[in-house]
Amino acid sequence: MFTPTHQTEMNGSFLPEEYVARRAELRAGVLGIVLFGVVMTLVIGAFLVTNQRWRSVRAEAAAVHAEYEDQKLKIQQLEALERDREVMLEKAEIVSALVEKTPRSLLMSELVSRMPPGMTMLDFRLEGKRVEAPKPEPAKTATGPRKVGTLSGSKSPVVKGKPGGAKPGAVPEAPPPREKILPPRFDHKISITGVTAVNAEVTDYLTRLNECPLLQNVDLIYIREAKIDGVFLRRFEITANLRASPPKGFGLDPASQMADVESRSAAASEKE
Repeated sequence: MFTPTHQTEMNGSFLPEEYVARRAELRAGVLGIVLFGVVMTLVIGAFLVTNQRWRSVRAEAAAVHAEYEDQKLKIQQLEALERDREVMLEKAEIVSALVEKTPRSLLMSELVSRMPPGMTMLDFRLEGKRVEAPKPEPAKTATGPRKVGTLSGSKSPVVKGKPGGAKPGAVPEAPPPREKILPPRFDHKISITGVTAVNAEVTDYLTRLNECPLLQNVDLIYIREAKIDGVFLRRFEITANLRASPPKGFGLDPASQMADVESRSAAASEKE
């Protein structure tokens, strides 16, 4: 039969079992507290590091947002300047369209200088007609409310109507594009009526008018016999269209024009 003394000697320790059990529980508790402290220290350290990183991210985000707002303002100013530039260009085109590109004195100088010596101009008419520009077709728009995607992935319909009745968060419609004002265009047509002695001078004059850089579509309407002050002459009518703009540099040198007129008159006199 075993006694407590024999059992203690068999376990190799003279301490009571209750004391040994309490020491084991105490060591387990201390070890648990130490592990808990280590875990909490790691958690707090991770929180502090993450918080610091979030602060730096928020600071960078604020700097990017401020830079974005600055660049957005610059873009709006640039767009406003582009709109002003387009308006100025449209006004310049309208003003240039209203300015007389071919001076009437230059036109009459060309018509008279190209006449043969024996020809007389009886009537001259200059008529201008405004050319209507084709109207642009209206832009085709899709029927039904459009849906605009948001950052969250949801789609919200665009609310049409008065601003007061729009729902909060609704995306406003873009303003319609400004209608472009087209510069006026004019088609000028001249008509020359005159008399001469022979048909050859009319043919010569028609050829010279075809060579004039200010005219195009030169055409002979008629040529027939006419009696003026008891003298039988050849009456004719010639029509032509003015070019939209004279050649570059044409009519800027009056001295060369006078020399050209004198050379033509001399050539016509020699031909006679």
